[in-house]
Amino acid sequence: LKADIKYLTTPVYAPVEGKMHTTLTLGVLALLGLAPQYFSGFDTIPQSVDSSNTKSIGKAIIGTVFMAGLFYVLIFLAAGIAFPWLQTVQLARPVLANLFEVVYPGAFGKVLWYICILATLAGLFSTWNSFFLSGARALCGMAQNGLLPRVFTREHPKYKTPTAALYLCMGATLLGPFLGAGVLDIIGVLSSSGFVLAWGIACLACIQMRRREPDMPRPYKIP
Repeated sequence: LKADIKYLTTPVYAPVEGKMHTTLTLGVLALLGLAPQYFSGFDTIPQSVDSSNTKSIGKAIIGTVFMAGLFYVLIFLAAGIAFPWLQTVQLARPVLANLFEVVYPGAFGKVLWYICILATLAGLFSTWNSFFLSGARALCGMAQNGLLPRVFTREHPKYKTPTAALYLCMGATLLGPFLGAGVLDIIGVLSSSGFVLAWGIACLACIQMRRREPDMPRPYKIP
């Protein structure tokens, strides 16, 4: 009932105070620089592939990335047509949660505010959990190949998990939130560029391995 496409298209673009971009093209490029951060977590699936069903891992990766893209598109579209975007960008963080209180004043808006916060936290915890798991695996693998000290190869005698690597990841995870929004914003933008660079290197490495080791046993093959 509150939605109006004019909120999203009037105007299509306008410079926003405090932002670096001054044209539509630069605004799109600024968003592209941050967008990979929203897909963080999905790239951690291959790090744990050794403990999963290799027959369905390909479908799992493609399916989750596709659903994530669709989910974000729907969120941006819903927020864009719910309220004039020039006023939305001026809202305090968390913007989407605060938008509910503006669009629906009263108790209903407050309930939606809490639902949005809980959903956001659930998304963050799932991403942090994936990084926690895959980061420890990556540290252990690098140590096994001589790129890091051998201490990171230590495994739990019962669960066979990389204990030293997990403790390091746990420390970084607990410390991270206390760095503050100013530092985390910079890390977010830089990590987006890092994701793209790492994904590109991984793809090139995969192509190179297929050329150099055509007969290497591969548990999953693309149809």
